[in-house]
Amino acid sequence: MAAVLTWIDPELAGPDLVLLGVLTLVPVVVAIRTGPQQYRRILEQLAGQPNGLVRLMRRGALVTWLLTFAALAIVGGAPGLTLTHLGLGGLDPAGSALTILAVLGIAGVQLGGAFQTARRRAAGGRVRGEALQRQVALLYPRTARERAWAAVLSVSVGVGEEVFFRGLLIAAAVGVGLPVWAAIVLPAVLFGLQHRYQTWRGVVFSTVFGLLMTLLYAATERLWTPIAVHAAWDLMALLVVPRILGTARVLDPTPAPAAPIPTQAPAEAAPPAGLPRLRSAAPE
Repeated sequence: MAAVLTWIDPELAGPDLVLLGVLTLVPVVVAIRTGPQQYRRILEQLAGQPNGLVRLMRRGALVTWLLTFAALAIVGGAPGLTLTHLGLGGLDPAGSALTILAVLGIAGVQLGGAFQTARRRAAGGRVRGEALQRQVALLYPRTARERAWAAVLSVSVGVGEEVFFRGLLIAAAVGVGLPVWAAIVLPAVLFGLQHRYQTWRGVVFSTVFGLLMTLLYAATERLWTPIAVHAAWDLMALLVVPRILGTARVLDPTPAPAAPIPTQAPAEAAPPAGLPRLRSAAPE
């Protein structure tokens, strides 16, 4: 792995490391303090307000871009750190082809998982990660305006989190002399902790996702590939998957029969004289 990270060789000074430490700790501490229950309460409060989800997504996009600009500001102020160290150079044809294949692959994984979940729910089966899905489902957009801001948020997060966690943090870890494995693992763990609001299952999943993005980064030596894949994943998760999960009953191969339409029972004929009247067999 060290051989494919040779383009990352920055030199960081003391003030740059202090600013970098603050940028690293603040979002992670805030994310850890905002656990699943706290985050759910925030979303439930916003749900009762006009355009509450839009405001939440707008705020998330703004915070992500501020984080991105702060990372780029460190690059601009550190003589020994360049955009190339963050993987923001040009993408060659081979890297472009790998990016397209990775985006299509991640979209296929999302589609397959969504259809499988829809079928299991329709059949009344157990769905893995149901608590995590319920937590994320609070972010599902329902109006055209919410969907537009969901798209903005997805692209913003794809750019910002990759520039910060994969680009800047890996470059900084290498620059301070950490082993390559630590420069790969630590940013992925921090990235996972930032998703504490998705329960600890979400932390584990996000950490693995971060390692996968690092693998794509190392394969192309450019950050554009994980940026595109990350944005595609979030776009699918917020805009496509909710529509598929909303069709779970349609996908049910054995739909329940329709309830019979009640009709007026025919009048009973009078029994012959001398015979007792029989009670109806229908339950009372």
